[in-house]
Amino acid sequence: MSLLLDEAKRFAPTTRPGPQDAWEGTVAESYACGVCGKRYQHKRSLWRHSKFECRKIPHFQCPFCPRRTTQNNSLKKHIMLCHQVL
Repeated sequence: MSLLLDEAKRFAPTTRPGPQDAWEGTVAESYACGVCGKRYQHKRSLWRHSKFECRKIPHFQCPFCPRRTTQNNSLKKHIMLCHQVL
């Protein structure tokens, strides 16, 4: 039962002050990680963070330097920007 409560806490939306709409005064909604506190605008992004990034060891190693990332796309972007390799 507590596992379900922990999962609900991890994906619970919170409100944060954001850019105010000049006419409506709405506040942007975000989703906060229950483990590390990182915030995301979309629930899917929080899910990805929880599954692949939060408290995980980066396992994608750059072949040119010691840089490691948690996502393959991040490694590809790093290689293109830092090592000018397509």
